[in-house]
Amino acid sequence: MGKFERQLGQGEQVVLDLHPHWRRLILPMSAVPIIVGVAAFALGIGPGGPIYDWIIVALAVVVLSWFSFLPWLRWRTTRYIVTNRRVLYRSGIITQTGRDVPLYRLNDVHFENTIADRLTRSGDLIIESAGEQGQLRFSDVPRVNEVQRTIHQLAEEDDQRRRRPLVEGPPA
Repeated sequence: MGKFERQLGQGEQVVLDLHPHWRRLILPMSAVPIIVGVAAFALGIGPGGPIYDWIIVALAVVVLSWFSFLPWLRWRTTRYIVTNRRVLYRSGIITQTGRDVPLYRLNDVHFENTIADRLTRSGDLIIESAGEQGQLRFSDVPRVNEVQRTIHQLAEEDDQRRRRPLVEGPPA
């Protein structure tokens, strides 16, 4: 059982557990061969010597961390979770932020996607809820139209579950 699963209520089950679409990683990962190539070139044409080599390697590690590792870590620590009772957002490397919206508080769930989003079957999911926070936007959700449909279906099932009368025991 993972860290998140321990936070679920009784009878609550994870239906979807998603990260933002992988296309967010295209630029950070394409920077890896470029940075490594530039560092190798600098090592090859430079004056040489251990101090110069260590400076180039250290600089390459810092630039790789900044342009590739941190975006990957942000992507990895961002989760869009849908359970049979609520929709959750979790994000953060050091400081984690999160929002939970119970399904019974949903007013509207819709999505927006551009042509590029449609090509990658992703988009932004916008959830409007009753309350002070109002609107929650999930960016680059994979299969956004299926996620929207699933949330609508779960909200309907949750509404039916809440309307069901409690089963009473035999009269005394």
